[in-house]
Amino acid sequence: MKPSIKTITLRKTLWSAFVFLVSVLLIIAFDFHSLVNQTMRDKGLSLAKSVETTLTSHMLSSNFEEKEKLIALAGQLPGISELRVVRSPSLNAQFNLREQPDALSDAQVQRAFSRAEVVTTSTGLFTTDSMMRILYPYTAEDSASVPCLSCHEARPGEVLAVLDFKVDTSEYLMMSSYYLLALIVLFVLALIMVGRVLVWVLDRNVRDPLQWLVERTQQSYLANENIDTTGIESLELDEFAAKVNAFNQLVLQRNAELEAANQEIQSTQREIILTMGAIGEARSRETANHVVRVAELSQLLGRKLGLNEESCNELHDASPMHDIGKVGVPDSILNKPGKLTDEEFAIMQTHSQKGHDVFSHSRRPLLQAASIIALHHHERWDGEGYPQGLKGEDIHIYGRIVAVADVFDALISRRCYKEPWPEDEVYQYFKDSSGGQFDPALVALVLEHFDEMLGVINRYQDNAPQAVDTSGLVSS
Repeated sequence: MKPSIKTITLRKTLWSAFVFLVSVLLIIAFDFHSLVNQTMRDKGLSLAKSVETTLTSHMLSSNFEEKEKLIALAGQLPGISELRVVRSPSLNAQFNLREQPDALSDAQVQRAFSRAEVVTTSTGLFTTDSMMRILYPYTAEDSASVPCLSCHEARPGEVLAVLDFKVDTSEYLMMSSYYLLALIVLFVLALIMVGRVLVWVLDRNVRDPLQWLVERTQQSYLANENIDTTGIESLELDEFAAKVNAFNQLVLQRNAELEAANQEIQSTQREIILTMGAIGEARSRETANHVVRVAELSQLLGRKLGLNEESCNELHDASPMHDIGKVGVPDSILNKPGKLTDEEFAIMQTHSQKGHDVFSHSRRPLLQAASIIALHHHERWDGEGYPQGLKGEDIHIYGRIVAVADVFDALISRRCYKEPWPEDEVYQYFKDSSGGQFDPALVALVLEHFDEMLGVINRYQDNAPQAVDTSGLVSS
């Protein structure tokens, strides 16, 4: 299942916001790293100045023997640990002091001596070592307050020693970590808030308008009217609605054209079926209006029985073909003035199967219905009919209805070979045939709506031909 627009937008937006916030946090973290280092470097320089002042005090007091005590005292200053003074080789040689080969071989010490600048080793926010190492160069000066040149054999600016000590930055690191954690929490809350606001904005400006537009698209199509775009705020949805309106109009136009073409095809199909049915009946000396009356009576009975309108119309249009199979029966049998022999009647009975075979291979619903009617309209409710000897509801409802309509018209109408039966005899015939030849439910409808069925016969009367008595009409 594909994700919704809201899901896609939220996913991409929040992912972008997350990446952005992480990037900002990393930048801030590195800034904090630099800030902490700079702060501790400044603190270290201040401490180094204090140590330097302490060490130079031996010159002011001309008390050179107290130098080591002063160094120990400076190492006890707050914030300083592991203080040592790394002397230059020249200073050791001048005063015959102990050499410091290990200290002088340190790369950071060498850097402080060579460049005469303060050297610091940075600490990190995410490291376990919170101690910052500071190497402060002690240079020779010649001033009234600090007469280094008179004491040491050195040039002005020469590094006499390097003050090497460490400063504890744990307090600063902890404060910075707390600050970073607070920022992370704020950023996460901001991200959640942005997500909720984004959901609200998407619902109000994307999902709800789209859902409304989809519903209005369906309604506008069914109601054949354009979508009212006055309530749409965004340009994109307004343009989309306009395209939907144009598309709906095009679809309606095409549907109207297809409907007209379909109506024309159906009309032509009905006309062909009616004509073919009339031709089939004409071969057996029936009138053309017989198939019209059978169609009208079948539709009437279908409606009284409660069939839906589509089925009633299909029954009306397909019933004229009920005797189309008679085109395959010889004229000598169809038009025989006397009673048929058993052999002739057997041949006559084949017209049901032949009519079915004419349409059975068609996929069109109307012709499929005609095929069923042709096959079943001579079946009897009691199972004594033909060609399959079906019984009861095994006979298709179309076949049962057309059987009643066909016989009703055959009995009540004038033919060239017979006079119409009296209405009371027709009424009695159907009453007596209930549950035998005909479906009892349909017979009940015939008896209930007998006058209405007579009205159909009267509307489609034929010109009265010369009467000729022919037996066996009803059974054939």
